[in-house]
Amino acid sequence: PMRYFYEIALPRRLFNAPPILGSCWSIKREALRNMGSFKAVSRMIIPEMHFARQQIHNDRYSFLSAGKIFGIQTVKTFQQQRDTAIRVAYPRIHRRPENVALITSAAVLFLILPVSMLYVALTQMGQYPEILVAIFTILLTYVAYRYVLIIGYGKARLQDVMAFPAAAILQTVLLHYSMYQYEFDEVVWKGRNVCIPVMHAYPKLPES
Repeated sequence: PMRYFYEIALPRRLFNAPPILGSCWSIKREALRNMGSFKAVSRMIIPEMHFARQQIHNDRYSFLSAGKIFGIQTVKTFQQQRDTAIRVAYPRIHRRPENVALITSAAVLFLILPVSMLYVALTQMGQYPEILVAIFTILLTYVAYRYVLIIGYGKARLQDVMAFPAAAILQTVLLHYSMYQYEFDEVVWKGRNVCIPVMHAYPKLPES
């Protein structure tokens, strides 16, 4: 669900990064040909990202909840969801370690800062503005997460909404693991390795 949260809840269009979930994705043949067809994205892990960013300039890209409109559903096991998260997490942020650090820092601050602010305000009498700001921030986060759960899964049970911190932590861990796999190891998708590690570790340097 955190993949949906990052794609739906954040104002991605403002940064020329429209939401993308490729479970059900379509494009007109003419538009595909004009943007170089699939040959232009043959080395991309998420080819939809290229086409969506091109089409968003002309306001010709839409992100819809396919389940409600078309009755389309996808069913994946936990292992399949994990594999998908590892495959797309790092490429989605352009395979840049500094973006991983930035997202991790933002997630930590977003989870810890409002709770810490609420605790400090409650332990210090008279800090009512800080209490209201902290409570509003926490409630807004959970409301947004509930909205994303409803869009992605058609329902949002109380226990699912309250699991938001655990889901955020798990997604952050998967992002770091995705980075490690792409940079040092391999990412296997449908029986083939889809990445070439950039960094290599040598146990011993060659003698000069």
